[in-house]
Amino acid sequence: MSFCSEDRMNRLGCSGKKMEITIDTMGHPHTSIVQAVNGLQVYDLELKNVISLPTVYSREQIPVSNKHIPTSFDASHWPHLADIRVPEIDAKVALLIGSNVPDGYYPLEIRTGPQGSPHASRTQLGWILWNVMRAQKLEEGNHFPSMKTEIAFKNAEEISRLDKMVKESMNFDFPERNIDDKNEMSQEDKEFIIAVSKSINKQEGHYEIKLPFRREKVVMPDNSAQALHRLNGLKKKLSKHKKFQEDYKVFMKDILDKGYAEKVPVSEIHGTPGKVWYFPHHGVYHPRKPETIRVVFDCTAGYQGVCLNSMLLQGPNLTNNLLRMLLRFPQENIAVMGDIQAMYYQVRVPREDCDFLRFYRWPDADYTQEPQVYRMLVHLLGAVSPSRCATFALQQAAKDNKDEYDPDITNMIKENFYVDDYLATVQDETQAVRVVKDVTDLCHKCGFRLTKWISNSHDVMKSIPSEERAKDVKQLNLDC
Repeated sequence: MSFCSEDRMNRLGCSGKKMEITIDTMGHPHTSIVQAVNGLQVYDLELKNVISLPTVYSREQIPVSNKHIPTSFDASHWPHLADIRVPEIDAKVALLIGSNVPDGYYPLEIRTGPQGSPHASRTQLGWILWNVMRAQKLEEGNHFPSMKTEIAFKNAEEISRLDKMVKESMNFDFPERNIDDKNEMSQEDKEFIIAVSKSINKQEGHYEIKLPFRREKVVMPDNSAQALHRLNGLKKKLSKHKKFQEDYKVFMKDILDKGYAEKVPVSEIHGTPGKVWYFPHHGVYHPRKPETIRVVFDCTAGYQGVCLNSMLLQGPNLTNNLLRMLLRFPQENIAVMGDIQAMYYQVRVPREDCDFLRFYRWPDADYTQEPQVYRMLVHLLGAVSPSRCATFALQQAAKDNKDEYDPDITNMIKENFYVDDYLATVQDETQAVRVVKDVTDLCHKCGFRLTKWISNSHDVMKSIPSEERAKDVKQLNLDC
């Protein structure tokens, strides 16, 4: 089909018969009321060639602008296209010629290059550049180049429809993983929300949430012997690998220094029978960061038929829809991204639940000493519920501070986080500087440190303290 904007039709004095048409898009019919116009012709710029168009249908607006059309400058980067001249016309795009006009696309000449490079075809109407990316010229000022996609939507219904179509297309292409979000909550999910909503409270600048047990009266077997046995397995690795021993010592000291864990006082060693559980643990290196060790607590380790994960409610997926976030992301000019440091460890566990999070360790990784008893004071990475608890706490932060911040800031807390990653786009640098400051401040009030900031704006980056910028941009000279 071919379409012409209603504005251009009015300028041409065209009027056509109003009718209903149904367009099938990715298997989904969409019906619109349009004008059907016959008798239109298009010429090349030299008025030498004319092509008669079949029936053309009106459209309120054409979702394409001149910024999407590649130019001679863009083509000049490719030797086989360097001599092609594409006129730049100062006018809106008001006509889309569809594949039902073969004469408009019939190639009189074709330019090809190396495999993987763009090509061009000369038609009766002029040159068409295929797969040539529109270059973003770096203007003078305080901007870094960035990629931007513009999509014209009339209303939220169109956004929702596009979101649904993209999902269904991905589900068809990749049936092994259905990306659809299931809004309906199971009975267990509802129980999780009720339990967490009742227990969440703010203590010393951090949210505190009880472990979401499946039942109130939890009784756990004494698995301390199993945990000690697994600790002896770790002893062999510490004795053979000195670097591993040193990295392990630093990591464990760090979680103690930051208050994520504590040594259990001698008076509380025995604890309440049935209310104590020990985690085996081991150290692993990140495959992409071979210098970074992470100590993993094994929440799936079973003893006498139970493990902690089997006793906890996992809860519903509270993470924002990534596809919807990515569709929103390119809509404005200035982008900002940040990251919550150790997000899961910022949500604390009440004292009465901490003994379910015990572990053995050797002080200073000195395996010649007797192992000591420690316990985590925060929700434990490796259990089934911490990600849900942390996201719930972040959403709670937006609710609790709605009267202190503008609605756009609290909405960004709700809608612009994907787990611990914050990403948003705004209209200009002034707004971006305010957003970074206010979102960071709101998170800080609730125990979340938002850091590792990056932006495509020079001015925005200069407004952020160097220690809060992403690692790769900390050393940039932003005074140039």
